[in-house]
Amino acid sequence: MIDRELAPPNREFQKKSPLQAPDETRRMTDRLGYAMRLRTLPDDACRSVRRRLGHKGPYMPMLLYACRENELSYEYVHGSVPYGAFTYSLAKTLRRETRRRKRAAPTFRELVDLVRDDMRDLGYDQKPAVTGPRAKIAAAISFPDGGRSS
Repeated sequence: MIDRELAPPNREFQKKSPLQAPDETRRMTDRLGYAMRLRTLPDDACRSVRRRLGHKGPYMPMLLYACRENELSYEYVHGSVPYGAFTYSLAKTLRRETRRRKRAAPTFRELVDLVRDDMRDLGYDQKPAVTGPRAKIAAAISFPDGGRSS
């Protein structure tokens, strides 16, 4: 196994993480892909740069993962066409949820839970995850047609 332990680029940021991490890990700010290169400045210097540039950044991306770090992601074969099991279940769930707009749109957390349930029903032992700003993960998904697809 490859050692993934990286030195945190900004210990000040690590103390007050705005991330909603998967349940079994709380060290998400140490991982690659979390926009950490944008967070290397101390808070005061970062605020100064934001004022100078006229924006609120740096921004934390929302990331959807096919599985947890200690799991494998699997392929799903539909007929003769292979898909990633997560991608297949995500697309299937989004289509289904778009048609079911009689209730409120799911949040991103609920979407990942629905995909996880679908993958379990298909026989896959992988647990998708979502990370990102807590407010965005808890927000309802905005469907292009307002969720009124038939």
